[in-house]
Amino acid sequence: MAELSIPGFFVKFLQEEHVESFLDGNLYMNNFQYFIDMENETKQRGQGDNLEAAFVARSTDSRIVDKMTKKVVGFAQSVDLIERYTDVKRIPLFCFSYFSQKDFQVYDETEESFFLTLNVKEEEKKSIFKEFGNTAVLLPFDFLIDLQDASNENEDSFFLKPVEYCDYDVYDSGRKKLFDEKSIEMLFWKDHFFKYQREVRFLLTEKKTSKPIFFKCKNLKGKSMVMKSEEFLWDLSLEIIKT
Repeated sequence: MAELSIPGFFVKFLQEEHVESFLDGNLYMNNFQYFIDMENETKQRGQGDNLEAAFVARSTDSRIVDKMTKKVVGFAQSVDLIERYTDVKRIPLFCFSYFSQKDFQVYDETEESFFLTLNVKEEEKKSIFKEFGNTAVLLPFDFLIDLQDASNENEDSFFLKPVEYCDYDVYDSGRKKLFDEKSIEMLFWKDHFFKYQREVRFLLTEKKTSKPIFFKCKNLKGKSMVMKSEEFLWDLSLEIIKT
């Protein structure tokens, strides 16, 4: 099979009842505290993550010592040391996924066309399907520009970039330095456990909020494709016409 260069897809997974509002350009945003609380309440890793917006150093060989004598009285298998600035928990964010060229494969080819399908591990597909909405909205390629334009029109301070997935089992002095400098990068760190989510984040850094908000973007109707999440994950077939 021939190799093919494609730009990939931005995809927003959400529940069917929210699709119409989303296509009208209403982006629903929760703050970091919401996602921290979600894992603490459900005790399940997925949409929620109690390590959000933090510097995390994981110890896999921890000892419990007596405060007075410093003698070892027990052991802990794994401990997460979490540092977090209080004010960042109120920053709102909008998340979506990016499936890149490496997530697709050519499964057939004719003289006129290439045929592609999603090439993602089965366990990753199942995790996405379980944790996110039942509907997939394939976003237009200029969606990032739309977000930037809307932010500039509203004079909102924003950051827009992919999440960096980190191995918290390894102490990273570079990440620690960025955290101590209060770098915005800390808001794009997640445990490598979540790599399957392929997350991109849009943050409004100056709009602190204690409740969900809507961000108004351009209308997405006529520019987006809507399908069932399972159809995108398991049945997607793309025909690319040769030029």
